[in-house]
Amino acid sequence: MEYKLTITYKNLTDSPVRIVNEPSAEQYLIGPNESADLTLLCSDPLQRVEIEQTPKCLYFHSNSVGTATYVMRDGVELPQAEQEY
Repeated sequence: MEYKLTITYKNLTDSPVRIVNEPSAEQYLIGPNESADLTLLCSDPLQRVEIEQTPKCLYFHSNSVGTATYVMRDGVELPQAEQEY
């Protein structure tokens, strides 16, 4: 069975926020007043997700094998940003 968790994130700041998907280190930029859906797919019902936020960054960490994380807006996967962190 596949489990799905979707978190909608809205950047309410005046500057871009970087979403960092760990452990793969994929990075995405969410502009001011923009939102994005972070979706985690996995087969482990006990999956643990850790979320950490700094003023310029949102870290989304999943340590389960076989997980997939997608960052989307309006059903379209966002392009990865150039790595900075």
